[in-house]
Amino acid sequence: MSSSEIAAKLAEIKRLSNVVTGIAPAKKSQTVFLSEKDRELIKELTGRIATLANEVLRQVSLVPEPIDSKMEEDIVTALLNLGCKRQEAETAVGRAKADLGASHNFSDLFRKALDMLR
Repeated sequence: MSSSEIAAKLAEIKRLSNVVTGIAPAKKSQTVFLSEKDRELIKELTGRIATLANEVLRQVSLVPEPIDSKMEEDIVTALLNLGCKRQEAETAVGRAKADLGASHNFSDLFRKALDMLR
């Protein structure tokens, strides 16, 4: 994810937060009656904010996901054989794994890790 994409996601988080702030009461002590539609909108917006925030955090994280399978270690080894440093290879595999989620195979994870190194 490029810095401009991260900036765009952060701007969207701020915009959505402002929308929620305009709908929801500022303090818990304020008594405001929200319609069912307003509650659903707040729930949807806060879910979107959380998703965007997690995407940004995952992309800017300096701590890679731990290498916890034989397949991931094989990919790290393959990247080392291509001339990568161990830390770079492990970070790329960890970020690729986080980006792909739970379901990934060797080929997809290897390609994504290579993309992370570019």
